[in-house]
Amino acid sequence: MIRRSIALAAALLAACRAAPSPAGETRKIGDFAWVEGTEPVCLTGVGIVVGLDGTGDSVGGPLLPRLFRLLPMPEIFVPTIAGRRAALVWVVAEVPPGDGSGVTAKVLAFGDADSLRGGRLLGTEMKELPTCPAIRAHAEGPVEVDADGACTVRNVRIVGKVTPVKRDLKGRSYVTLRLHRQDPVVAEAIVRQLRGARAWDRNGVDVALPPAASLPAFLERVLESRFVLPAGAAIPTVVIDTARRTIVWLGRVMVERGFVGHPDGDVHIGRRMSLDELFPLMCDKFEHQSDVLRMLSAAGLLNARLVSR
Repeated sequence: MIRRSIALAAALLAACRAAPSPAGETRKIGDFAWVEGTEPVCLTGVGIVVGLDGTGDSVGGPLLPRLFRLLPMPEIFVPTIAGRRAALVWVVAEVPPGDGSGVTAKVLAFGDADSLRGGRLLGTEMKELPTCPAIRAHAEGPVEVDADGACTVRNVRIVGKVTPVKRDLKGRSYVTLRLHRQDPVVAEAIVRQLRGARAWDRNGVDVALPPAASLPAFLERVLESRFVLPAGAAIPTVVIDTARRTIVWLGRVMVERGFVGHPDGDVHIGRRMSLDELFPLMCDKFEHQSDVLRMLSAAGLLNARLVSR
């Protein structure tokens, strides 16, 4: 159970305050803003990575029953599980408007697997929240691990056409970036980075569309562009204190639409909401709450810096 008592909050206050950015730090615009009208669709699924070299889930781990249930023929995979050559994983992909060709999915370990390097994701069905059940995807293939340890599977197959969550932008001469957190200093820094941009309120930046530009490619370039974060700009922070079994945050931390599958209870996030709204949707266990926050952070759905201590 989360506890926000005065004593514990005071102990974590320094770490939990919206952390000031160091001078000269560069960040992606997409870390601070989203494009109004073109929110990607989040598809998720629970799958299994096999072929690991003794780095998978342990035999005595709490996820073993779920691992067995998901295996197509559990009796054949017994040696694989006994040798820690399999791991239960959460697969998540953000699909932009269009046919979704060439989408790459993130692969996140659920249990106590040490590494997914060298593994292969078995066929995993992915879906959006029940609000749009017609959208489906299929992820399968070798797991790639980059220098930072992030795991991905390429070429997720999308079944059907993914439509924008909000209005169509065809015919527009500009797009609007919405900041996850109102900050005029950050808005002005983004304007300085982007040609043809102007800040029109505390959390909105209009960006002119170049003539004959490919909208998906242009928006991707904008969100991947890096800008110099002004010294002292506030970065929302969530602190998970394992010793005190406490989770603390200050201010309005936002969470994007998505889904988290977990043995203690799945969490459906049907709309962009604050962390204060999300917590009642989780079960009353510290482990469940902290796992969900870590998965959301790894998937890029938690608009805050996550600190574990």
